[in-house]
Amino acid sequence: MTTAPKLSTGIFFKFMLKAKKTRSKIKKSVDGATKETASAVKNSAAAGKLKLIKIQRAPVDLHAENSVNAIRQAIKRSVEEEPEPQAVPAAVAPARPEPNLKERPDLAKQEVIKVINEEIKKKTEETNTVTLTQPPVKPEFRGINKPTPTPVEQKMINELGAPAARPVSIYKKISLSFLVLTALLLAGLFYYSFVKVTITIEPKATAVSGKLPLDIYDESTAPSKDGGIVGAVKEVELTAENNYPATGGLTLGEEAIGKVKIINNYIKNQPLVATTRLLTPDNKLFRIKDTINVPAGGSVEVEMYADQPSAEMAIGPTKFTIPGLWAGLQDKVYGESGEAVVYRQKKQVVIEQIDIDSGTKNLKDQLKNKAESEAVAAYKDKYKQVLFKFDENSIVATTDGKSGDEKEQVIIKMTAKVLVVAFNDDASKKLAEQKMKSSLAENQELVEFNQDKIVYSLSSVAVANGTAAVEASFEGRALPKAGASLVDKQKLVGLSGDQLNQYLAGLSEVASFEVKFSPAFFKRAPYSADRIIVELKK
Repeated sequence: MTTAPKLSTGIFFKFMLKAKKTRSKIKKSVDGATKETASAVKNSAAAGKLKLIKIQRAPVDLHAENSVNAIRQAIKRSVEEEPEPQAVPAAVAPARPEPNLKERPDLAKQEVIKVINEEIKKKTEETNTVTLTQPPVKPEFRGINKPTPTPVEQKMINELGAPAARPVSIYKKISLSFLVLTALLLAGLFYYSFVKVTITIEPKATAVSGKLPLDIYDESTAPSKDGGIVGAVKEVELTAENNYPATGGLTLGEEAIGKVKIINNYIKNQPLVATTRLLTPDNKLFRIKDTINVPAGGSVEVEMYADQPSAEMAIGPTKFTIPGLWAGLQDKVYGESGEAVVYRQKKQVVIEQIDIDSGTKNLKDQLKNKAESEAVAAYKDKYKQVLFKFDENSIVATTDGKSGDEKEQVIIKMTAKVLVVAFNDDASKKLAEQKMKSSLAENQELVEFNQDKIVYSLSSVAVANGTAAVEASFEGRALPKAGASLVDKQKLVGLSGDQLNQYLAGLSEVASFEVKFSPAFFKRAPYSADRIIVELKK
C-alpha cells in the first residue's frame, strides 16, 4: 500500500526535472516560462483525458487502490509522451530570482506549483483546467492507508463523477434492526403487562318461578304408593240455612205524620174539630187527626198529618198557627211540635228473584267458610296443608217462597259436597326446591327460595280411588354463577371510558358496576379481550 505515494512523487519529480531544463528560459521571460508550463500542463491534461476516456469504458472504483494505481500509470505514460515545448518569445515581465532546486527540492516543488497556479488562475474560465494544489494530508483509516489522488487524478475523478456512497455496513443494519425489535418487544411487554381494565359487576337478581305436580293418596286406600304423598282424600257434606228479606212490593200510598201540642192561653176552653188546619211559618199545611177540646190555660197533644204528603213535608220541630181561629185569638191558641214529621210510603212487600239469587250466593260463601273452618279443624292436628273444593254439581238449594209471593222475607237452605285433601308438605318443599334448581340455566344459581310461600291448588280429586292431583306453584331469585359472563368482552374492545359506562348501563341484568383502568391515565379499554377482566360481585 506504499507504492501509490512513491509513484505520485516520481511523477512530480518528472515535472521538476523538466522545469530545471527550462530554467534558462524562465530567466529570459517569466511570461514565456509560465505559458510554456501552462501548455505542458494543458497537453498533459489532454493526454490524461485521452487515457481517461479509455478507462471510462470499464467500471472503475476510484476508492479502490488498484484503480488509483491504474490511473497513475496512465498519467505517467501521458507525461512521458508529452512533446518538448517550443521556444516562446521573451516577456517583458521582470526576471524572478532562480531558486536552488538541487539543494532545495521541496522549494523547487513549491516554486513550480506557485507559478503554475498563477497562470492557471487566469486561464481557468477559458481552458477549464483545474488548479494544482498542495497534495492533502493523507487521512488515517483503521488498518487502511488510502492513497491521496494528485490534482490531475482529482480532475479525472471530477469528470468521472463522485463515487457512490459506501453502503451501510451489514452489522449496522443488524444493530438497528435489533434495536427496533427490542423497542417493539418492550412496548408490547408493557402493554400486555400493565394496560388492562377491571370491571366489577353487581348482577341483578332474576325472578324465577316453577310448578310441580304432586300426587296425594288417601292413607286408607294406598298407604305405600311410590312417588306420591300419603294424606287424606275425603268427601264431606255440609248444610247451611239463612233468612233473607224480600225487597219487592207495590206502593199503596204515602204519608207524612207527626205529633203536635195545642196550647190554650185564653180564659175560655177552645174546642177543635178533626182536620183543623195547622200552618207552619213557611206555609206548609198540616191537619189534626182527631177532635179535641183544649181547656183554658192548658194544652192537649194530638196526631197530625200533611195535607199533601211528600218527602218535603218531613220537617223538624216548629211552631204552628191555627188559621181557622179569629185573628185576635191566634196568638193565644197555637200549636208546637217536639219531634220531626216522618215521611213514609205504604207498600205491599213481595219476594223478588234477585232476593233468591243473592241469598243463594251468600249462603254458598257461608258454606265455604264453614268447610274451611270445619275441615281445618278436623285435619289440622295431623296435616299441615288442607285443601278443599266444592262439587258444584252436588249443591242443592231450597226456599220457602218464590218470586212474586207476598212475604217480607225468604228462607234459603243449602247442602253441598266438599272435597277435602290434606297432606304434609315436608317432602313437597324439598321436591319443589330441587325442581327450581334443575330448571335454572347453567350459568345461574339459586340464591333465594322461600318454602313457606309455596301455593298449592287442587287439580282433580277421585274420592272413589282415594287419589288427588295437586299443583305446587313457587317462586325464587337467581344470580349468575361466579365466572359467568354477563357481557361480551369483544364488544368492549377499544371503547373509551364514556362508551364503556354507557354500554354497561344499558344491560338489564346489571344492577351496578365499577370500572378501573390500569394505568389510571389510560382511559380506554385494551384492544385485546384478554386484558379486559370482568368480576362478579355477590
